[in-house]
Amino acid sequence: MTHPRILHALTAVYSLRQAYRWLRQAVTDEAVQRVHLAPGPSGPPRSRAALRRFDQLLQAERADRIHADRAGITQVGSTAAPVRPELLDAQRRAELAAAEQAWELHYALMFRPLVGWGPQWVHLAGDRWLGTTGYLLLALTVVDPVTAGEVAAALRRCDAALRSVLRAERSLDPLPGSPPCPACGERRLRVESACPPPARVVVCEAGCRCTGELDCPCGMPVLDERVHHIWRPADLTAVLAQTTAAANAESVAAGSTMGRKAEEGSRDEPKSHRQRCLSDAESNSHAHCV
Repeated sequence: MTHPRILHALTAVYSLRQAYRWLRQAVTDEAVQRVHLAPGPSGPPRSRAALRRFDQLLQAERADRIHADRAGITQVGSTAAPVRPELLDAQRRAELAAAEQAWELHYALMFRPLVGWGPQWVHLAGDRWLGTTGYLLLALTVVDPVTAGEVAAALRRCDAALRSVLRAERSLDPLPGSPPCPACGERRLRVESACPPPARVVVCEAGCRCTGELDCPCGMPVLDERVHHIWRPADLTAVLAQTTAAANAESVAAGSTMGRKAEEGSRDEPKSHRQRCLSDAESNSHAHCV
């Protein structure tokens, strides 16, 4: 059984990975569409290696924009840089946030050197971003739930910032059949499609939280007070099946109770005028015969 805080942290890593992948694609697309990559009079479009030489231009433009923002000046029109500085800033912030959380997990697992953070993860993945987030996915499975909750909160903030720059929503797909949430009853269960199929989870978009082991009907394998509800699909299916079976049993019991009450009421109900007349007629005929 995986703790819900760890599930939230793993989901945050996958969601951040998706947003970062979209951000990289947006940077590439924008660089290709900018005039700097257009064929010049004496050569082909500039390569990515040539784009790296625009770093000084990007830094100068970013400084100008910061100064303009502080002065209350709104800049309009296209930028001279091949890519908008806010995209590159968001990319850099995501990389720093992932690295910071990797070090946090490293310190939390300092007595387990086999899962410690180091450059070997980058070398194994062949990419700094994939190596860092890959380490996060591994370390989160063995870290304590409290640390996992802190990492999840930090990564969610970074993910929201990236998606705000990209103007992209969180990847939440409706659950087929729109069943009600076993905790709050709202039909707002959503599948986190940013996760790969084996790691997908279901959350309640209504934002309901677990109330703990005493009275929460959520059915999560591990109950933790104040944690947003989250389920593995198999766990949620079992909970919904139990909820449906219990509801059907209550309906059958309620129907049987109502039937017995109706039958008892019919026995105790006073006779109508027609029934009294028939009874009197039968009594008179019986007396006449005698």
